[in-house]
Amino acid sequence: MLRRGVTHGEVQAILKIGPDARLQDTLVTAYTNKAFADAVLAALPQGVFRPRLVDGRPVTTIAAVTVRFEVQGLLVIERFASDDVEFRPGVLAYQPCDPTRLDQPLQTMFAPSPGYPRELRDQAVQGRVELEYYVDESGRVRVPIVTQAGNDTLASLSLAAVERWRFVPPCSQGRPVLVRVRQTFLFQPAAES
Repeated sequence: MLRRGVTHGEVQAILKIGPDARLQDTLVTAYTNKAFADAVLAALPQGVFRPRLVDGRPVTTIAAVTVRFEVQGLLVIERFASDDVEFRPGVLAYQPCDPTRLDQPLQTMFAPSPGYPRELRDQAVQGRVELEYYVDESGRVRVPIVTQAGNDTLASLSLAAVERWRFVPPCSQGRPVLVRVRQTFLFQPAAES
């Protein structure tokens, strides 16, 4: 790359680390040069990861990382999934497409409802769950996270449903693209008549 005058670059990725400390999924969300993204993807399986602890127990962890390559070496920066990832349009060769730039709005092929268990309805449990996820170039949902929820059970139901969703592959200008999505579910018991 140095011979071609490339002296620095950047890759942004989201990692899903299981409670067993194994890397379950990696999604490259942006890069300045594909060769840098390929290098990161090749190196990650050799990495050592530690999931977050909640009440002393390891839990599935989503981590946003930025790897910067420089002539002097490389620098890895970890961000938490809820942090906004800084994108610099015009500098990055690859990044998520803005949903407004899609050739057609996202279209689901398979989207089971999160369900609203009778037990929760009978108890009048209600709430709002907000999720964020990516739809990759093949239409798969990748690295979904709960960004806001008033009830853990409703959040788990929503997350489990969205992980199964499939979309028609998103395209912009006829080319498959990665899209970042925000989704809200409202759970309310039906009004009695």
